[in-house]
Amino acid sequence: MGTIAVIEDDPVIFNLIEELLAREGHVSRTFHDGLHGVAAVMETLPDLVTCDVDLSGYSGFDVLSRLRSYTPTASVPFLFVTSHDDSAFRRQALRWGADGCVDKTRLRQDLVNMVRGQFARVTQSHELAARLFR
Repeated sequence: MGTIAVIEDDPVIFNLIEELLAREGHVSRTFHDGLHGVAAVMETLPDLVTCDVDLSGYSGFDVLSRLRSYTPTASVPFLFVTSHDDSAFRRQALRWGADGCVDKTRLRQDLVNMVRGQFARVTQSHELAARLFR
């Protein structure tokens, strides 16, 4: 299916994310801090990024800002994986350019659906562009 960059410093969480994505047929590459995650995403251009908010080095918002400001990664779907479950945080994440937020306590229930939704959105955009530019 797709290649997904997982930027997460908690081994339990990144192992769970990798497991869930692998079941769906995705290939994941895991990075344990924001600095290495940004560099790798800019180099490899994955199909989607999941990123913890509270990272060492670059925070999740730093990662998002850097990726959105670099033209080749500006439109790569970006999902925060977070323990922040309040609506004010989610609104802030969307204002910064995230495509969604997944609560760490609901990873098993929500991550796969969020990833599927992002891939469906991208596919629809590509199909629309193909029709418009025939």
